[in-house]
Amino acid sequence: MSTATPLRTARPRKLRVAHELHELESTNPRLAKVLRWTWARPMPVLIGIGLVVGVLGGLGRTDGDQVLFRAAGVGMLGPGFLDVFANSWLQIGPVYLLLLGVFTVIVRLLQLPDAAVGVAAAAAHGALVAWLTVSAARRAASATGAWARRAEWVVGLSIVVGGFLYTSQTADHPEELLVGLLVVHAAVSAGRSRLVQAALLLVLATGVKQWAPTTGGILLAGRRVRDSLVAITVLGVGIAVLYLPFKLWGDMNTFSLQWPFPDHTWLDRVPGMPGSSDWTQRVVQGLAAGIAGVGVAWRRHGSVLVAVIASVAVRLLLDPLRLSYYWVALAAAMLVWLWSSRSPGVARTRWWFTLLLPCLTFAPLVADTWWWHLETLVAVGLPLYCLAVERSDRRTAAASVPGERDPLGSAA
Repeated sequence: MSTATPLRTARPRKLRVAHELHELESTNPRLAKVLRWTWARPMPVLIGIGLVVGVLGGLGRTDGDQVLFRAAGVGMLGPGFLDVFANSWLQIGPVYLLLLGVFTVIVRLLQLPDAAVGVAAAAAHGALVAWLTVSAARRAASATGAWARRAEWVVGLSIVVGGFLYTSQTADHPEELLVGLLVVHAAVSAGRSRLVQAALLLVLATGVKQWAPTTGGILLAGRRVRDSLVAITVLGVGIAVLYLPFKLWGDMNTFSLQWPFPDHTWLDRVPGMPGSSDWTQRVVQGLAAGIAGVGVAWRRHGSVLVAVIASVAVRLLLDPLRLSYYWVALAAAMLVWLWSSRSPGVARTRWWFTLLLPCLTFAPLVADTWWWHLETLVAVGLPLYCLAVERSDRRTAAASVPGERDPLGSAA
């Protein structure tokens, strides 16, 4: 993780916040007490907000893929367990499907209508996303000595109410945000030299969706070859345990799916690319994303989160089908990096990125042609920016600095 010197204006700004709260305690002690109580408890507050946003997302969508996912999950609880992937449209991991099936069965015991089951599942997704987001921000900020409480609130609010959770819900694919947050947790563990823990988190993420191993470059963080080999072995064995039984003893058609290929992209001008997008192209995407992540993670300095940002960005860059919910994982990794970094360069721009990133959720509202090219610039620009600012910090950093503290009374 980066340990660059913090921006010089950070301390005066934080002291001003503390001073203003002190003034409020004199004029309105009850309100000040409520604010302090709320500020000190981002997790329960944001989980509550996540539940509300989840319900709104569940009410605002027309059930499509989630109906299929719930049915497949329920089917895994019976004799058809190993045949769950007979339907090639199920490009979802078995862990996610199984847990969704168990949840569906439990809720159905209440004899609720199917629509209510869908809303309940959406609410559960919202609460889980909020928990994973806040805990990821806290772990990442604590690892760098950044202001953890601020990171929890800003990243949590950005994901939960900034459009990312709602977009993934209404698109019927909240699992994309879940797997992105699990990968972020894995990167934080890798940055703390807990490579086996990172590998296990990647296995869990792969059980949610199959693209998670493309970020496996994080297991090379720190250039500890022996530890990395152990972690890579754990990842490989874990993925095999998750998927091989379905391939060997079940009816598995996961890799026969073909996606539509838009005709307005620059990829349709590349020889051999136009037409249908199948798993051959997905493998090429994954290899390119993995190589990018390995290259970034192999650096001697800098945040492991940048390796995740690079991997996810390259995968999106090479995907001709860019749906709105594809971008939520990249946004989650970027936000956690922004608010856990102590880089002076990041401090000068983090608010701009935080305010602009939700624009990625606007895809359904604008013309596809120029928006696709704008997303191309985002996929190229974000990782390059991260690498450039960390390289600049490395050149100018003079020494490590003590951790930031929360001006409202709690430790960072």
